[in-house]
Amino acid sequence: MTKDSTKTSDLLSTSKKRSLWSYLFVFFLIGVVGLSVFVGSKQKSLSTEKTKLKNILVNLDEEIAKQEKKDGYDRQQALVSGQDILERAQKYRVRWSQIYSDITFIENDLAVFYDINATRDKKFNINGITSSLENVSKLLILLKSNPKFVDSFISQISEVRNADKKAYNFTLSFEYIYNQTPKK
Repeated sequence: MTKDSTKTSDLLSTSKKRSLWSYLFVFFLIGVVGLSVFVGSKQKSLSTEKTKLKNILVNLDEEIAKQEKKDGYDRQQALVSGQDILERAQKYRVRWSQIYSDITFIENDLAVFYDINATRDKKFNINGITSSLENVSKLLILLKSNPKFVDSFISQISEVRNADKKAYNFTLSFEYIYNQTPKK
């Protein structure tokens, strides 16, 4: 009977192992099915939301088109106007590099400029330093000889002493006239 009881206990333990694996497999299947149902429902709700959003966009586009017609807005005309503004801006832009190039031509052995500033109405002030009053007058003559510099004058001059040397700080003021050559 010991052999039969051992066989019976082995059969019981094997059947318990099989039923445990069966339970685990059933739980796994239930989990997979549940997850599939959950993902499917979320996908369906997302698809529904996507369709709703597409319909809203279509309706908004239609509303915008109606409003534009009502207001007399013409996209093509707006594009042409925008392009026209850009072309005029490029055509008549101030070429500051040319202005500063013309200004610095007068800076030579006569003086050193340490500040150049401008106003919106094309009036300039140049601050500099030179070794003599004669050099300041030569700079003024150079400015007046160039037709691009109008109403040139010395707005300020002051003597500066450093040890045994004399120098002069000065401010030259003028209006700059530039020839704008439109781009084609």
